[in-house]
Amino acid sequence: IHSSYRTILNTGRISSSKPNLQNIKRGSEYRSCFTARDDKHTLIVADYSQQELRYAAAMSNEETMIRVYTEGDGDMHSDTASIIHNRPITKDNPKERHIGKTTNFLVMYGGGEHKLAKQFNIPLPKAKKIIDSFWNTRTSLKSFFTKSQTNSKINGYITIDNITNRISHIPDYDEFVKLHNFVTIWKARGWAHDIPKSVWSRYYSLKGKIDRDSQNYPK
Repeated sequence: IHSSYRTILNTGRISSSKPNLQNIKRGSEYRSCFTARDDKHTLIVADYSQQELRYAAAMSNEETMIRVYTEGDGDMHSDTASIIHNRPITKDNPKERHIGKTTNFLVMYGGGEHKLAKQFNIPLPKAKKIIDSFWNTRTSLKSFFTKSQTNSKINGYITIDNITNRISHIPDYDEFVKLHNFVTIWKARGWAHDIPKSVWSRYYSLKGKIDRDSQNYPK
C-alpha cells in the first residue's frame, strides 16, 4: 500500500490519501495492519502531539498555553477542559477531556458557539459560556487572531508565515471590499435597517470565511 501525498496549495501543509496515513486510528487492531516490507526496513510513526496548539501558543506568545507545555504535563486538552469545568481534569476523565479537545480544535479553526452547540447538542447559551471561558484565559491568542483577521481584510491576502513570507490571496476579496464599503456607509447614515437581507447575508458569509481562514492558515 502506497499513500499519496500532496501539498495543500493554500497553506502549504501536506495531506495524505488512499489511505490517509495521517489519520489512522490509535490501537493495535488498526495500526498492526501496517508493517515494513522486510527486515531491512523500519516503519516509523512520527506524530507530533498537539502540533497545531503548540504553533498557536508560540505564534501568539500565549503564556498560559506555553506554561502547559514547558511547566505542566503538556496536555492542552485537559487544561482547556479544566477551565471549562472549573475543576482539575486529566486524561483519566476522558468525557470531560473530549469537550476540551473539541473546543481547542474548533476554536483554532474558527468555529464559534453555534458550531459547538451543534457538535455537543447543547443549548446555545451553554456553548457560548464554554467559548467565553476559553477566550477569557487566552487573551494573547485572541489578540493574535483578531490582528490576523484585521490584516487579512486590509491586505487582501492571508499571511501563512513570516519566515518564508508565504501568503494566500483571498478569493472574492474585491466583492468583500465593495460590500464592506456599502455597509459602512449605510450604517453611518443610519440606514442599516434598509440594507437588503441578501446583502447582509453575502457580506457576513465572506467576512466569516476570511476570519476563519485567517485563524486556520497561519503556521
